[in-house]
Amino acid sequence: YAGHGTQYSLVADNLNFPTNTWVHVAVTYDVATTTMRLYKNGVQIAINTTVPGYTDGGFFSISGHGNTGCNWNGYIDEVRIWDHARLQTEIQATQNVPLSGSETGLKAYYNFENGPGSSILTDISGNGFTGTLINMEPGSDWIASTAPLSAGGGGGNTVTLTVTDVNGNSSTC
Repeated sequence: YAGHGTQYSLVADNLNFPTNTWVHVAVTYDVATTTMRLYKNGVQIAINTTVPGYTDGGFFSISGHGNTGCNWNGYIDEVRIWDHARLQTEIQATQNVPLSGSETGLKAYYNFENGPGSSILTDISGNGFTGTLINMEPGSDWIASTAPLSAGGGGGNTVTLTVTDVNGNSSTC
């Protein structure tokens, strides 16, 4: 489910997520058209074209809704917040790729790399939107991610880089 303000369940996927499988979820909201879309693994699965307007109130929650007790019981990695409603093609192009943090329109980017002992979530977009992790045990709830991220590292994957200079000398790391 996703939504904002007091109108929380504005787009929903009525199917349970598969167990032990990473699922990419994206929600977009276009204030000009009052349209909210929910994507799962790059495919739009829900749309609502009558979502009331929203202004940035400063508080943002992922995986829970206020004090309702409705909290996500699973792993989260690679949270990105944009200043515009991304197109399905844009979502598909980057859903399994770590970002640099300097992409145009990227408002906040959390790659969940702070690690054990930390309840802070660093925004690596350079915009300074530091997050706070709640309802977790910082000493034991961090895990090595197995999210299916490709080129660029991150997510616990190993990337082999071979560099060749102008003289043809190569080095692999």
